[in-house]
Amino acid sequence: MADLLGVVEAAYDLEASDGQWMQRIIDAVGPLIDVGYGAYGGAVDASGPTIRLGDILCHRGQGAFVSAVEQTSAALPDWFIERAYRQASPISSGTEVAGVEGWNELCRPYGPQQIADCVAVLAMDAHGVGVGVMAPLDQSYSARVRRVWARVVAHITAMLRLRRALASHTGRPGHGEAVLSPGGRVEHAEGAAQPKSARDRLREAAVARERARGRRRRKDPEEATEMWGALVAGRWSIVDRFDRDGRRFLIAHENEPTADEPRALTARERQVVTYVAMGHSNKLIAYELGLSVGAVSSYLTTATRKLGLASRIDLVRLCRASWMSERK
Repeated sequence: MADLLGVVEAAYDLEASDGQWMQRIIDAVGPLIDVGYGAYGGAVDASGPTIRLGDILCHRGQGAFVSAVEQTSAALPDWFIERAYRQASPISSGTEVAGVEGWNELCRPYGPQQIADCVAVLAMDAHGVGVGVMAPLDQSYSARVRRVWARVVAHITAMLRLRRALASHTGRPGHGEAVLSPGGRVEHAEGAAQPKSARDRLREAAVARERARGRRRRKDPEEATEMWGALVAGRWSIVDRFDRDGRRFLIAHENEPTADEPRALTARERQVVTYVAMGHSNKLIAYELGLSVGAVSSYLTTATRKLGLASRIDLVRLCRASWMSERK
């Protein structure tokens, strides 16, 4: 596997404008899925009844490629867009979304040189807002590669959430709740980061993050992405910041996922249930929230019992029905 942490590092650039950040994500993902034709992507807003796609940004593709992408995107039927952006996995193919016959039918207007398949890396939050990067595909992706991509996507989603929070002033730009050295020493802590248990968790996460960015990033990308969790203790994202002297510090920003429903549950239970409804496994949810797999399982069991439901499937149906009602 290639240097997937390059995508993670691109996502953690809080200094870039929204447009620059989006281009950095596409430029980082592009080389990893591009098979010679270029890659493209942009912002996706599926929070309402109609899915809105932002301007198309490209990696390497120019001229005719961009024109073809724009024409193809404009011609996609509503049913395909709905499946692609509301139901797809963090990484999926066109034939997985539409079926082989459905995909061939979509590509029929393009003649004998039609694209055999495409791959899409999709980072969407529970509110239906995110970013997608696509490219023609000439290979399949193993379950192992998909698991690693799901972790990478978790970082993109977390940083998109943090960027939106900071832009709306609900976060604390440039400050956060803790400041750490790259070696993991806690230089400052306040609020929820003050207790020793919290400082220990942040210190451990900072050290693991720095180790992941070392030799492991190329020697064992799978292990590197696993070490660099998307969230710490269900609360913090750790982001680089440089002072005026060029010294690097790590800032722990509060960045908890928000989930308003079901109201009978605690905030943490709602977070877990929301990710379950998005089709995420317990192991991926643990990675996304910075919790243990056992804790995720416990929250899920309690939530299911509180709601009077019999199974995980019933929970997914309940949440998805609620989302569809909100988006009408």
